[in-house]
Amino acid sequence: AFACNGFMPSQHAGASAEKRNSNYENKNTLRAVTLRQLKAAIDSTTDDRVMLDGKPIDNISIVGKVIATELKELTFNLTIDDGTGVAKVLYYISHDDEFERERRAQWHKDIYVRITGHVQNTLSGGKNAQLVAYDVRPITDHNMVTFHFLQSVFQSAHLTSNGPGTGIPADGGANTAAAPGGGGGAYTPAAPAA
Repeated sequence: AFACNGFMPSQHAGASAEKRNSNYENKNTLRAVTLRQLKAAIDSTTDDRVMLDGKPIDNISIVGKVIATELKELTFNLTIDDGTGVAKVLYYISHDDEFERERRAQWHKDIYVRITGHVQNTLSGGKNAQLVAYDVRPITDHNMVTFHFLQSVFQSAHLTSNGPGTGIPADGGANTAAAPGGGGGAYTPAAPAA
């Protein structure tokens, strides 16, 4: 059979597509995670890659409340509580200019921050793992806290399900309880009465 425009694909077209997909999965990813998810992933690490939901994680996003800060010579340490756990996060000070000092002054106790970073030093099975921040931003809209938790749940469900992340079970809903109005599958609410 012919492909589009009358050209036949090469015998290796499928292999190169698989190779592209596997290369794509090895690229750096950004995952919204809770500290509980991250702790479980680190505790189950057996090599240098942290795996969460069966997929490697490189970069992470955490939202939590700052419960302590500590300025050291080369790092600014934050202790974060996101409601599922507590973790110490290292922020390396690359240059100590006025702008950087003003940014760090915003990261004080009892405010919520969004941290983007990665897990470092997982070679010993996670025993010496550290969270290293690339970016720390104060949260001014607390809807971002809720959004972060919803995003972490969605990403986890999406990666562990067989479906494309639509919210519909992989079996098409055949084994679900009947939705209001009878039948199985996804429930679609009726339009409001006019």
